[in-house]
Amino acid sequence: MAVAAHEVGHAIQHSEAYVPLAFRSGMFPVVRIGSGLAIPLIIASILLQAFAFITPEIAHIIMMAGIIMFTTVVAFQLVTLPVEFNASTRAREILETSGFIVNDEEVRGTKKVLSAAAMTYVAAAATAIMQLIYWIMVASRSR
Repeated sequence: MAVAAHEVGHAIQHSEAYVPLAFRSGMFPVVRIGSGLAIPLIIASILLQAFAFITPEIAHIIMMAGIIMFTTVVAFQLVTLPVEFNASTRAREILETSGFIVNDEEVRGTKKVLSAAAMTYVAAAATAIMQLIYWIMVASRSR
C-alpha cells in the first residue's frame, strides 16, 4: 500500500503542477542527451589521446564536454530528491487520513518502507556525485 500511495503522491504532484516535478520533467530531454553522450565522450577522449590520435588539449576539451554533459545527470538526480520525498510524504498523509494505517506499528512500517525507497534515490544521487568528482579528478590529472 505504501508504494501504491507513493505513486498516487506523484499523480497528485502532476495534478497540482508541483514545481520540482515540472522542473525535472523540463530537464529530461537535456539529461537524456547528456547521459547518453557523457561517458562515451570521456572514454573516447582518454583512448584517442592514449593512441596519439589527438593532442592532450583536444582530449581535455572532449573530456570536459563529457563532464559537462554528466553534470546534467547529477543535477537531475538532485532535483529528483525533493520530488520523491514529497511523494512519500503525501503517501503517508493519504494512508493515515484515509484510515488505511491506523496504529503505531503500521505507521512505523509505512515510514520504513517509504524511507527505504527514498534512500535508493539518495544512493543514486550520491553515486552520481562521486562519479562526477572522479571524472573531474581524471580531467585535472590529464591536463
